[in-house]
Amino acid sequence: MKTELKYGIIAGLSSIVWLYIEFAIGFHEKHIEFQPIASSISIIIPIVFIALGIAEKRRKKYAGLISYWRAVVCGLLIVLISSIIYAIGLTHYCYDIYPEFLQNIKEYVHQDLLKAGKSAVFAEEMTAIYNHPAAYVVRSFTGAVLGGFIIVLVIATLYRSRKD
Repeated sequence: MKTELKYGIIAGLSSIVWLYIEFAIGFHEKHIEFQPIASSISIIIPIVFIALGIAEKRRKKYAGLISYWRAVVCGLLIVLISSIIYAIGLTHYCYDIYPEFLQNIKEYVHQDLLKAGKSAVFAEEMTAIYNHPAAYVVRSFTGAVLGGFIIVLVIATLYRSRKD
């Protein structure tokens, strides 16, 4: 559990740092059109730390051999820990650091949908999640866990011992 905790904490904190870097560069206000790209690139953070955690677990605890399911469990614990830490940081960011963040995102996405030919009603429905910071954080947490689960399944396949 020590390995999972270490990499989960590092991944969660790294994701929060990434969020603050996006903010500092202006991706949450002045250059908001780049925010979706920056957020997409941030997927590298969990991939790296899940892979490092599973590799360390395989090397240190299992003498270089790890079963698929042990790798999955290790990766999922990293995902859960990092997702909880990120959700806490995102909550703090949305409520205390930059409360305008969600309104800015909502306006940008709304306009983007209208430009794409969607109706105003559809655009409003699609951006309603940005009205409620708590709902946005829950959705972000759920997405991080589900996305992390898929990443873990792939990485566990790559790191499992071939004999298992």
